[in-house]
Amino acid sequence: MKTSGKLSEFLNGAGFYIVLFLAVAIIGASGYFIYTTLFGDRESPDASSSGGNAIVSEQPEHQTPDVELHEDVTLPQSEPDRETVSVSSTVPVEAPTDEAASADTRIVAPLSGDTLTPFSMDALLYNATMNDWRTHNGVDISAQEGDAVSAAASGKVLSVVEDYWLGTTVTISCADGYELTYGSLQTVDVSAGQQVNAGDTIGSAGMTALLEEALGPHLHFSVVKDGVAVDPAVYLKQGT
Repeated sequence: MKTSGKLSEFLNGAGFYIVLFLAVAIIGASGYFIYTTLFGDRESPDASSSGGNAIVSEQPEHQTPDVELHEDVTLPQSEPDRETVSVSSTVPVEAPTDEAASADTRIVAPLSGDTLTPFSMDALLYNATMNDWRTHNGVDISAQEGDAVSAAASGKVLSVVEDYWLGTTVTISCADGYELTYGSLQTVDVSAGQQVNAGDTIGSAGMTALLEEALGPHLHFSVVKDGVAVDPAVYLKQGT
């Protein structure tokens, strides 16, 4: 009975905590033994080579499959780079058509009338409109408003424009490097790119040239040969 009383006294005092500690220690040791017995020999394949910190790639490395080529297999050739393909700058010249070969080669006066202002590139002439002295790259031919203006020679219409100084203007490219300009027109009957023959009506005379307004209705006619202004009177004589 005394022993039972002492045991009860021991458990009610510090002995309770001693017993509890021993129980926890025994359970922990048993758990560790069981864990090492079951899992202690299993290691990650990469753990030994990486010091226990295995690195796993999220994407597998791309491997090019081996392809066996036979001697009788011909690989396709890639197309040449279009930007590096050289193109000859030589442009073939088209033979003249029968229409061009038979074009009218006459030179005629574009308008019948008096010369109001002659051609003068070496001496200054008085300009009544501007009230000054200046050169003149063509001839001004008097006309009635609406008089027909003819092409002086066969050629191709280069442009039809509203020039600030010469008014409504038509320029025609002719043979041998000539360009003929008709200014101060009231109306135009041709368009750019059109082929015309000598004597064809290209428009009518007017007074649209601001630079020559004091002259009244007239035609401003100029001739350029290879980029240089020449006297229209000399050019017109070629048709006589």
